[in-house]
Order: sequence, then structure tokens, then C-alpha cells
Amino acid sequence: MSESNIYIFLYNLFGEFLNLPYGCLESPYLEMMIMKSLGFSFEHNRKLRDLYIQVHLENVEPGESSIRNPDILQH
Repeated sequence: MSESNIYIFLYNLFGEFLNLPYGCLESPYLEMMIMKSLGFSFEHNRKLRDLYIQVHLENVEPGESSIRNPDILQH
């Protein structure tokens, strides 16, 4: 079961319709799609994510950094 087989359709401003086809209960994306439909954001998009990760700048390719506040990094 691939991620593309689990769909979320917006049906109005107040909610979402979650279509769970046969076999998706074993999908690694099921939990993520249910949480997204309930309004949770993805963890990598959290505003304070940079406070809780350790970035090894030597492993980041030039121009590929998306760190929101580089001043909080400890070198």
C-alpha cells in the first residue's frame, strides 16, 4: 500500500473526508493521514523544531539549509 492510495478530501471548511481503502490498515502512512485529518501538523513543520534538533552544518550542502533561526544553533 503506497501513500498515494490513502486520500484525504476536503469536503467543507469544517472537516475532511478520510478514504481508507482495503489493505491500508497495514500502511505506515495510516497514522500520519489520520493525524493530519484531525488537524495535527507534521513534526518537521513545527515552528520550534530547530530548538529540538542538533544540526551538523558540515553535513549540509551549500544552499540547502532551511533553518529558520540560525542564531539558536550551537557550534
